[in-house]
Amino acid sequence: MKLKTYIAVLLASATTIAQAQLESRTNQPSPSETREAPRKLTLPPASQLVPPSFIERHFFAPELVMQHREAIGLTSDQETAIKGEMEKMLAQFNDLQRQEKAAAEALAALVYPDRTDEHAALAQLDKLLNIEDQIKRLRAGVLIRIKNLLTPEQQAEIRRLMRNDHRNPKLPNY
Repeated sequence: MKLKTYIAVLLASATTIAQAQLESRTNQPSPSETREAPRKLTLPPASQLVPPSFIERHFFAPELVMQHREAIGLTSDQETAIKGEMEKMLAQFNDLQRQEKAAAEALAALVYPDRTDEHAALAQLDKLLNIEDQIKRLRAGVLIRIKNLLTPEQQAEIRRLMRNDHRNPKLPNY
């Protein structure tokens, strides 16, 4: 799975959680509404529900850097280095993703029966969470290395481009 897809999945799951929490709070009928059908909730765009994360504010997605490579004056050496970082990260990510799927399936098998061995289930959950942490560290590491490949001027220019792109959440002025 590509990094962009992984990020989209994370944002979608965060939006789904926020939507479920919002629906559980707002769809409680008042005593006068108990005979009426529950109201349908319309949600604001995901960008309003999920504020930009720390990582989104301080680091630059590789796709964004490559998309704006000419505008930020990316050199061919920088471009080659970024592509190399992405290739290394994707190989490790694919392996971790397979491990994550296996760990999640093992956890599901442990909690499926009517009676669950708490010790075994929690141990398996720890394994799953450890893999998820490794994935987050891998992603953060590549974002740090990409940021460090960019000059301060390139970083300032990409921040300016991100603020002016209405498809991206607004970034604070630095």
